[in-house]
Amino acid sequence: MEVVLEIEDKKATEVLSQLKALKYTRIKTVKTISKERILKDLKQSVKEVNLAKEGKMKLKSFDEFLNELWYTVILQVSKGCKKARKKICLLPWWIE
Repeated sequence: MEVVLEIEDKKATEVLSQLKALKYTRIKTVKTISKERILKDLKQSVKEVNLAKEGKMKLKSFDEFLNELWYTVILQVSKGCKKARKKICLLPWWIE
């Protein structure tokens, strides 16, 4: 069973140390993205779209976007997956 806990920063060290002491638990830290980071990235995206509309910037094709997205997913999975560390990767048929 997986459980996600939200712990105050000032108490996190104490709670995590207690959980780690239990032999039957595994701890996996989940990264979160702040609202500020999301807004910053969204503003940058809007700027890029406006530049593309003005002809000052070339956007990626849909295929390039999908390939980048796919490889990002593969990298994220391989960081946390033991099978991926053993070089077992399932790639879609259109990627050679």
